[in-house]
Amino acid sequence: MLLTLVGTLALGLGVASLVFLVNRLVFRKRMPRWVMPAAAGAAMLAFTIQLDYIWHRSVEAGLPPDVQVTGRFGDTSWLKPWSLISVPISRIQALANPESDPDHPEIVRAEVILMQRYQDPRYVLQFFDCGRGARADLPSSEPEFGDDGRPIGAEWFDLPADHPLLQAACRGVRANS
Repeated sequence: MLLTLVGTLALGLGVASLVFLVNRLVFRKRMPRWVMPAAAGAAMLAFTIQLDYIWHRSVEAGLPPDVQVTGRFGDTSWLKPWSLISVPISRIQALANPESDPDHPEIVRAEVILMQRYQDPRYVLQFFDCGRGARADLPSSEPEFGDDGRPIGAEWFDLPADHPLLQAACRGVRANS
């Protein structure tokens, strides 16, 4: 966030300097006083809007190849009127390291990564039941497992068969060694 602020201010200063130079060297007369701050403000606003729409691309490009992006979510706000026209992506959901136990291949453990602009990523360990089409959050840091391979005490939530997290977890399974 600090780099965005510094970049925006540097751009505003650069555009104001460019307008000043063009005014002095090309036109050789005074422009209206409002032109320089208006040009700098317009450039800073355009830069901020552009960053709103492209931040997720650089985040996704920096992910390791084995991490699958399973969801992109946008938010609108009247404080950002451009988001009412075209919704920018503000959150990304990804799945990493799906693993299953050879004795219970239908139960998959995977790390879900939740990323949001201007915030640190959150890592959530989840279990997926590929046979039943359900998911559960990790009940504790050291879960106990039942005979069926499911974590004891976990609350399971049914998911539709076409849910992106379920599909990525069940498709990307690799058995534990």
